[in-house]
Amino acid sequence: MEKEFACRIENIGPERAKQLLYGSMKQGWINRDEEKKRIKMYTDEMLNDKWSFTGESISLSPTFKLLNGHHRLKAIEISGKTLPMVVVYNVPEASFYDIDQGYGRSTKDNLKIAGVEKYEKHSSSLNKYTSSSNSKTFMSETDSRKLNIPKRELCHTYRDNQVIFDLVLANSEKFYRKSKSIMAPADMRGQMLTLILKYGYKKETVFDFFEQLITGSHYSNETIRNFRRIIENNNSVRKHTKLKPESVRIMLYNTFLAYINGKVYSENKLIKSSSLPIQMIHADYSF
Repeated sequence: MEKEFACRIENIGPERAKQLLYGSMKQGWINRDEEKKRIKMYTDEMLNDKWSFTGESISLSPTFKLLNGHHRLKAIEISGKTLPMVVVYNVPEASFYDIDQGYGRSTKDNLKIAGVEKYEKHSSSLNKYTSSSNSKTFMSETDSRKLNIPKRELCHTYRDNQVIFDLVLANSEKFYRKSKSIMAPADMRGQMLTLILKYGYKKETVFDFFEQLITGSHYSNETIRNFRRIIENNNSVRKHTKLKPESVRIMLYNTFLAYINGKVYSENKLIKSSSLPIQMIHADYSF
């Protein structure tokens, strides 16, 4: 006779977490290979009081094999925190094959559900920013998927910097139509966010730089004009002769460096800079 389900909210601390984790292992039951990055993310959230109670359960079979919740329990063990968790007992062991097999939400879905206005644009900005800020190279737009950053972490990035995301979108929309001829609007917003959030530049400085670059209405530094010419020429040539996206982004950063440091670089020097080892923003780099 099958045991009936039992469900309750328990405050689980390190000792109870270890009991559930290692009691299951003693039976020869391994829930899954541990994903160290995910455990660290959960642990950091718990330590910084950012962990959210979602109602997702810790699921145990009738013999107390752990069917769901391994990474959360491991994070509790490491963090030393005591947190409320839904614990469901007497879940059929065979249901293990159905756990975590549902249709996952995209970043866009999560922002929409959260009631974020213009969620589609913020989602594309977030993906571009993540691609640029988490890589040692300047990656093309499809490469952001290869970083394997949990959607949960992406949404927290937006939540923690919502004011900046809104300002970037509002400023970029001032010259949205003109930006298409220079770079994709989402790519532009991603670069703005990288300069502001990762490298700490003042938002007013970043907005002014991109306004000059995109609109071409005025130039406070001739390097911006030279870079814009490179982009316009690159957009007019055939696909197989175009500059690589990474090269364009390196030139963009070097142009920004010239803008803030009051230096002027010719088109040839900018193109040459795109093939050199990447020198990131805080260096006063002269090529």
